[in-house]
Amino acid sequence: MAKTSNLITAALLLLFQPFSAYAIKFQTVDAERVRMAQPDPEWPDDTPTYNATALQAQLDAHRAIWDAFAGEPKNYDMSFERICFCPEQWRGPFAMRVRSGKVESATYLSESMRESSVDPDLLRGLLTVDGVFNEIQKGLDRSYVDLQITYNETAGYPSSFYSDTSKRIADDETTFRISDLVLVDE
Repeated sequence: MAKTSNLITAALLLLFQPFSAYAIKFQTVDAERVRMAQPDPEWPDDTPTYNATALQAQLDAHRAIWDAFAGEPKNYDMSFERICFCPEQWRGPFAMRVRSGKVESATYLSESMRESSVDPDLLRGLLTVDGVFNEIQKGLDRSYVDLQITYNETAGYPSSFYSDTSKRIADDETTFRISDLVLVDE
């Protein structure tokens, strides 16, 4: 019986030996590796560069102007462009028909894409005026590092919206542009 228990103990030691070796390795801390894992003090600061309270007040005021200007249902035509590090078919610019606040159709305006049709999946990703307002709100809620907004003062919609989520991330900047907006009675 003692011989059997010794064999079981030896088998268990061999079975669990690699885990205890790994546990020892993980408990050892290399000071140089820890120093390298700390943020580099030369990295850009991701503190927002804007006054969030002022931008929120502007957003709320311009959304109210837009709602009064567009009325219900929101039927309009506009040009929309997305400037980003993304495929050309996502950037546009697009001529869009928005009916009852939803993108009904879109066509490419650029010479290089004019002959192409807008993919139905892409159509769902195009932003209406309310969609751009929502993107601005998302940037404020998530404290993006940089937000720059220009509004159409008559109609209230954002004619240009630039966002940068982090100075530490390359190619995350996006700009949305809305132009040639015309209300349509239907």
